[in-house]
Amino acid sequence: MMTQTDFTQYHKYLFVIAYNILGDIQTAEDLVQDTYEKWLGLDQGNIKDVKSYLSKITVNKAIDALKRLKQEREVYKGIWLPEPILSETDPEEEQSIDYAFLVILENLNPYERAVIVLRELVGYSYLQIAGLLEITQENCRQLYHRASLKLKKSKFGQYKVQEDQRKLFETFLEAVESKDFNKLTTLLKNDAVLYSDGGGKVAAAINPIYGVTNILKFFQGIFKSERGLFRFRKINFNGKSGIMIEINGEFHSIVYPDVVDSMIDKLFMIRNPEKIIFKKN
Repeated sequence: MMTQTDFTQYHKYLFVIAYNILGDIQTAEDLVQDTYEKWLGLDQGNIKDVKSYLSKITVNKAIDALKRLKQEREVYKGIWLPEPILSETDPEEEQSIDYAFLVILENLNPYERAVIVLRELVGYSYLQIAGLLEITQENCRQLYHRASLKLKKSKFGQYKVQEDQRKLFETFLEAVESKDFNKLTTLLKNDAVLYSDGGGKVAAAINPIYGVTNILKFFQGIFKSERGLFRFRKINFNGKSGIMIEINGEFHSIVYPDVVDSMIDKLFMIRNPEKIIFKKN
C-alpha cells in the first residue's frame, strides 16, 4: 500500500494540474490531499498505472471544485484575480501556466479549462485526456477547439519567458522605484490595462483601468495618497518576475507586468492580503 511518503513523488505533479485548473493554491492543496485519502480506500492491487489513476481523480475533483468556485467568483467584490505562486528566490522555470494566461483561462468552462491544461501544460494526448475525463477523443477535440476560440489569439507558447522580457522588467522596476513616469510611458502600450484585486479587504480599483494615461494617473495617486517610505522588491511570481510594494515595512501590493511584443500589455496588481502567501523553499 502506498504511504504518505510514497505519495510525495506525485504531489507536485498533481498540484500543478489542480492549481492551473483552479487558480487557487489552498483549494488545490486540499484537493491533492483528498486524492491521497481516496486512494487509500481503493483496492490498489488492480491498478496498473498509478500516475494516470491519481491524475484522473485529481482532474475530476478539480473540475467539480471549479464549478463551485466560479459561482463564488461571480459575487467577489471587485476584480477577481488568480492566487499567485510566490517565492523570494529568483524566477525559475516551473511547470506552471503563465499568470496572464491563467487569467485568460477564467473565460473557459471547467471542462474546457481542464483540456487546455492537460493538453498544453502537461502534454497529454487526446486519447489520454479522453480516458481521464471519460469522454471520447472527438469530444476532447471539440472542447479544445471551443476553448481555443474563446482564448482568441492567446496561445500557451507565447507566454514563455524571453530574454527581452527580463530586460524590460528590470527597466520597469527601475522606473517604478524612481517614480519616473516618463519612462513608464515608454514601457506601456497605449491601450494597456491594469487589473487590481483587493477582494473587499483593502482599497482597490473596482473596474479595470484602461490606457497608459489613466494607469499613470492611478500610480501617481498611490504615491501621493500613501505617506511613508516605499520599498520595491523583486519576487518570483509564478516563475517570472513580479514586484512587491511595501510602505513603512507593511505590505501594499504585488504587481506583475505582462509583456507582449516587447511592451507591457497588462498590469496585474494584487492587494488582497489573503492571496499573498510565499512558498517555502
